Parts: sequence; C-alpha cells; structure tokens
Amino acid sequence: MSKCLDALLERRRSVRQYTDEALSRETLESLIAAAIQAPSASNRQPWRFLVVCDAKVRGELADLVEAAAARVGEHVSKPFSAAYEDYRKYFVHFREAPAVIVPLYRDAEILGRMVGPTVAPQDRASIELMESRTGIVSTALAVENLLLKATELGLGTSMMTGPLVAEAALRERLDVKASWHILAFVAVGVPAETPNPTVRKEVAQVIRWVE
Repeated sequence: MSKCLDALLERRRSVRQYTDEALSRETLESLIAAAIQAPSASNRQPWRFLVVCDAKVRGELADLVEAAAARVGEHVSKPFSAAYEDYRKYFVHFREAPAVIVPLYRDAEILGRMVGPTVAPQDRASIELMESRTGIVSTALAVENLLLKATELGLGTSMMTGPLVAEAALRERLDVKASWHILAFVAVGVPAETPNPTVRKEVAQVIRWVE
C-alpha cells in the first residue's frame, strides 16, 4: 500500500458541518466518476446516483426524515428516550450540506433466473440473499471510492443510513423506481470543521484466523 493511500485513508473523516460554498457540477461528476471505478459482481455495475443540490429539495427530504423519526420516537421506550433524541439528530445532517448524493442499488438477477422451481427451499433462500447483498456490497464499494475522492479534493462527506427511516416517503419524493433501492445519503461540501480521528479497534481485535 502506498504512503499516499495510507495518508488518504487516515485523513478521511465524517464531516457534518459545511460552508455555504456551492460545488460545481464538474466536481460532483468527478466524485461519481471515481465511484463507478469500483468493482461489482459480474461487472453488473448495479448503481445509480441521484444528486441533490437544490436547498428546497434538501429541506423537503430532511422534513420527511424528521417526520418519520418523530413517529418512531413515539414508540421508543422511556429509558431510551434521551439516547434516541441524540441519535436521530444524525439523520438530517444533510439538510445544510451544499449537495447530497443518493446512491441507489439494484438486486442481482443472475443465478435466480437460471435455477428452476425444483431447487431446494434452503438453496433458493441462499440465492435470494446472495443476489440482494450483491447490489448492496457493490454499491457500497462505489461509495467508498466516492468518499476517498472527496477527501483527496479537500471536501468533507458524511454517509448516513439514518434517513432510511423514511425510506418509503423518500422513494416517492425522489421518484425511485420499484426495481431500485436507496443505499444511503451522502452529504458533500467544503468542511467547516476538522473532526478529530475516532478510535479504531486494533487489527488483533477484528481478525480471526481459520485453520
């Protein structure tokens, strides 16, 4: 691994405060160009990227998320109320970002089309799980490319899945077709903060050698 890549990986942070500086279409397209260099299963490239720069639309999306989060909050047990209120704040940090990128993914439909109705239920379930995760994993790889490219350009990003609490309403507002799924929201902008590095687990804590 090159020293440059090491430095880039270490420099990436989740940024939640941005300046008012707008991002050019060229800059945003360069992020997508980096994203689509990611590998994908069978080179299906099961991704699309919605880009939201209009402040009014971002506000509408954030309102939908806040409304859903409030509904869910009514059913949070009292011992968790304070923790939930703190947690839900992270769902709408994209409201003030100059741009929001919404990566979409599509399930793979390869092996599922090949096998007939006689396949064992257990194998059918495994195939469906595999093909669902294929789209998720492939598109997540593309998002990581996007985050690293943004870091290289001096931009701040924050990938968040919290907005998916309002997934149905977001699909309708963004006109997401039935065969596509929202992976996450990615806020992008010129950072107005420099977050400290977060503590990472040691390699020894997360690795297990199988023999």
